[in-house]
Amino acid sequence: MVSRSFDGELVDRVVKAWGNITCRGSSSRGGREALAEMIDQVKKFNCCTGLAVDAPSGPAGKVKMGVVIIARDTGQPVLPAATWTTRHIQFNSWDKMILPLPFSTIVIAFGKPLEVPKGLERDDYERIRQEIEENLANAQNEAKAKVRQLKASQSQRPLAPISKETPSLPVGNNPGSI
Repeated sequence: MVSRSFDGELVDRVVKAWGNITCRGSSSRGGREALAEMIDQVKKFNCCTGLAVDAPSGPAGKVKMGVVIIARDTGQPVLPAATWTTRHIQFNSWDKMILPLPFSTIVIAFGKPLEVPKGLERDDYERIRQEIEENLANAQNEAKAKVRQLKASQSQRPLAPISKETPSLPVGNNPGSI
């Protein structure tokens, strides 16, 4: 699911270029239609889905009920996934989005998968939504912890000494000289 915003248009083009199907909408614009379309696509193609559960305006990490509905109506489990990087720029946006820098290591952590059975009571859906939110937070914490661990192990690695001997280079106009 991709937002109908200008930024969403850019994401939509990239996701489609990678060969994926998109449904356009968010909790603030066209969400119900996009949710129904996504459920139909999953049933039609027997495929997996993906969406940012807190978009488009947060609060960050707050899972919306649409995830629970998609899981219930498709029979697919919810698998929370979170990422963190060893080097990035973090924006001062509502979601504190990060942009990985070149040569950064990206860690992906997965939370506990959760199936949503049909026929639950209204309170059960909220409990499941909260459980997904907790699983997502745990995955995010795990990704950040792994990055801290990677950085610590890199800083403890001894550097190889520089050789005191330097190779001699040919000098002048002799054949084979530089």
